[in-house]
Amino acid sequence: MHLPLLAVIARQGSMAAAARKLRMHESKLSRHIKTLERETGLVLVVRRPAIGADPLTEDGKQLLTFAHAYAIARQQARAKANELTTRRTDGIART
Repeated sequence: MHLPLLAVIARQGSMAAAARKLRMHESKLSRHIKTLERETGLVLVVRRPAIGADPLTEDGKQLLTFAHAYAIARQQARAKANELTTRRTDGIART
C-alpha cells in the first residue's frame, strides 16, 4: 500500500524532497502515487505546486489522516509480531 507516502510528501513539502528523504528516484515515487491515485480514483498530489504551497490536493489532505492511522497500525502489528517471535524463541509460545 502506498498510502504512507502521502505523509512523507506532506512533511517534506514536495515530491522531490520526499523522494530524497525516502532515498528513491522521484520517478519511482511518482509511479507509486499514480498507482494510489488510480486505486482511489482521486488526484492526491499537486505535481508542480507553487513554492511554499501544500503539495497535497484537498482529496490528498483528506486521506492523510488514514495514512497516519495506517502507519500506526503497521507499527503496532510489527511490535506484536516481534513479541510473538520473542515468546517462541524463549520457549513459551502459547496457542
